[in-house]
Amino acid sequence: NKYYRSQKTNSVFSLEEERMRELVGENEEQDPEERIQLLIDFLAQLPTEMMEAIELRFFESKGFKEIAFILDISESAAKMRTYRALEKLKEQFAIKLQA
Repeated sequence: NKYYRSQKTNSVFSLEEERMRELVGENEEQDPEERIQLLIDFLAQLPTEMMEAIELRFFESKGFKEIAFILDISESAAKMRTYRALEKLKEQFAIKLQA
């Protein structure tokens, strides 16, 4: 828990290529590499709190209870942060794909 709190000032996240491909999925209309790059760009634009929740949930496969403990927030706040971040990412993808 102390480790994650000390890392709040450093907004660095690691992305495994296989995991990124799983998250991005297959789409016939767009190149997977382009979608991965878009996702990376959109993740970098998220506020730190949202990015931490997304990283813990999807890249480190943590449950909401673990996320809440690590970030020192309630479980419902961890869920809300994660879902708000996902909604924000969906909106950004929708805007980008319409352009």
